[in-house]
Amino acid sequence: MLESAATARAANIVNRDRASKDKKKVVLENLVQATPCCLAIFVDRGFGQKRAKVQRLAMLYVAGLDDREALSYAWRMSRNPEVQLTVVRLVWDNPIDQFDETDEQCLTSFVRQTMDTPWVKYMEKTVKNEKETVTLLNKVANKDFDLFIIGRGNGRKMSLAQTEDPVLEEPALGPLGDTLSDLNSAAKTSILILQ
Repeated sequence: MLESAATARAANIVNRDRASKDKKKVVLENLVQATPCCLAIFVDRGFGQKRAKVQRLAMLYVAGLDDREALSYAWRMSRNPEVQLTVVRLVWDNPIDQFDETDEQCLTSFVRQTMDTPWVKYMEKTVKNEKETVTLLNKVANKDFDLFIIGRGNGRKMSLAQTEDPVLEEPALGPLGDTLSDLNSAAKTSILILQ
């Protein structure tokens, strides 16, 4: 009960418009470090305000437990025929960053079970470096999606620049969340980050 009250207070601080950016950043960082369960951070840029018949979602898959959780969540959302889902698997052109067997099984299962679902698309894109990754993210962001669903990347030593210790403006959002929140092309797309 005590942890849930502290989490509720933290969420109130983050959601307050008058709270400073630094205060929000500290609260978010503490939440992602101390949470005992699955955590979602939602960057709301007007999700659901358009009165469209279909919500267009993009799930960006890199690898790891957070991404598997995000894919599972996106998959459940795609069972609603009013939701169109596009899953983009980012494949790093670097032999060090290989997918493990769990990621391969997860994606194979997803592709097999959604191949006859017309409102679910799956694609793989290979990127070599940070510049190519940002270019790809800009292309995806320009496709007018309503929501990006991503994993935070907790426990992965992979960043957009493929460095050991990436410098992130918003570490609580992870490498993809941090980059997507800065892209002008994604300025109207909400972001859901799962850990």
